[in-house]
Amino acid sequence: MTFLFVLAILVSGFGFIHIHPRYFYKLHRYENQYLYLKSAWFGLSFFSASAIVVSLIFYFWGNPVKNNTIFSKEYNDFYIFAIFSMALSLLFMPFGIGFDYLRLWIINRNIKNFKKYFLLKTFENSPMDSLLAWSSQSNDINSGLIRIDLSDRRVYVGKVLSMGEPTETLGADQEISIVPIMSGYREKDTNQVVYVNHYLKNTSELVELVIKRELIQTATKYSLKVYDDFKVKRTRPQKKIP
Repeated sequence: MTFLFVLAILVSGFGFIHIHPRYFYKLHRYENQYLYLKSAWFGLSFFSASAIVVSLIFYFWGNPVKNNTIFSKEYNDFYIFAIFSMALSLLFMPFGIGFDYLRLWIINRNIKNFKKYFLLKTFENSPMDSLLAWSSQSNDINSGLIRIDLSDRRVYVGKVLSMGEPTETLGADQEISIVPIMSGYREKDTNQVVYVNHYLKNTSELVELVIKRELIQTATKYSLKVYDDFKVKRTRPQKKIP
């Protein structure tokens, strides 16, 4: 009975973590004993809630299987109470998720996609991931532009399409998909960025590019207006000082 009691707590707690997007997207961060403690915490919460419900049932209506000859001979009231509580704790998992969704919807009724909301919340701990996520949420290709500098000196300017989703063992920062509008390289001696390809001028179709996250060294927001103004200032002839 003790083994079943502990197993029911861990299963209900881990099931909640694995199903709820808030915790599933962070599941790859939970390691060793922390995952067991997290599962046990939620499992005990569900078991406590189910125990209260079963206690009320026993108090007002008595043992529901008291007149059953099979259960009444083999188990006393305590075992029946424990079995009902463990079984009911497994049913509390979807209610826990629904309660959290309802709580968030009351606080912020502008949330339309809870899955995307929790995914963006996961990126808040990393400035790089937050910037990439900001670009992926833009409505069109001209907004949300960023410049990405790779470790091999290649440079891309574009909009992030997708960052992927975390799994049980890996985060969402394995690969990103972007639509580049310009690409080039950074000169070795002067470290100046030279743009070679302008995709929107050469083709009407959007080009999708997948980049490994580990190759990205730096990323920054990009403005075409600032780029055009900077080009004008650089090409403008300088006045000679007499």
